[in-house]
Amino acid sequence: IKMLQTSLRVREDLRRCLEFGYQPELFLREWMPIEPWREFRCILKAGELAGVTQVETSNPGRRAPSPDEARSIADAIYAFFPEFKQACPLETVVFDLVVTPDRDAPGGYAIQVMDLNPFGPETSTGLFRWGANDLDGSFRCFR
Repeated sequence: IKMLQTSLRVREDLRRCLEFGYQPELFLREWMPIEPWREFRCILKAGELAGVTQVETSNPGRRAPSPDEARSIADAIYAFFPEFKQACPLETVVFDLVVTPDRDAPGGYAIQVMDLNPFGPETSTGLFRWGANDLDGSFRCFR
């Protein structure tokens, strides 16, 4: 209830649902603190991974992965993608992941899906740009 009353993001999402006659569904889970550098946004377009970017792009001075970490994170995300694609009924969507160091996982990082977002200009593309033919399948993060 507190989230519905105090979160501008939740309120705006619910307002849009009501405006367009869409029945909203909320999925609640236990809060998990996440260091901003560990959250990545993946852009799925027509069944292909069109780009992977850090979500937090407004403060590059925060801890960024080292080049080796970035390569390992990219490897882990690209290894996880076929599993996501098989489980997701959508061909085009933007989805956020959290990477957690785990030496037993592919690429040394466990991957957890955080949420799904609409594909389009209402969703931030992080270090990519909408409408600029910029979605080239690359992995982008601050280093």
